[in-house]
Amino acid sequence: MSDLTHFDANGKAHMVNVGDKPVTDRVAVARGEITMQASTLAKIAEGGFGKGDVLGVARLAGIMGAKQTASLIPLWGSGSPPPAGSPAAPASRWKP
Repeated sequence: MSDLTHFDANGKAHMVNVGDKPVTDRVAVARGEITMQASTLAKIAEGGFGKGDVLGVARLAGIMGAKQTASLIPLWGSGSPPPAGSPAAPASRWKP
């Protein structure tokens, strides 16, 4: 494991100094699938829930999750993740 910088000679994970490393562009994509009854999807699309904007809350949860990257991913560097958006909306193949 000597060629993997986040592991020591004994194969144990450890932090490495990336302070001198140049900034690089990276892309991460996450996808998910939610199964629900057609009537539930129809209510979401119509805004028929009395508790507010369901998709807006889902979008906000995605953004809040992205902001917690450094707390959730082991050995995350000191840099902050870029601003994130979570396009929570029914895909065109979904049928209400």
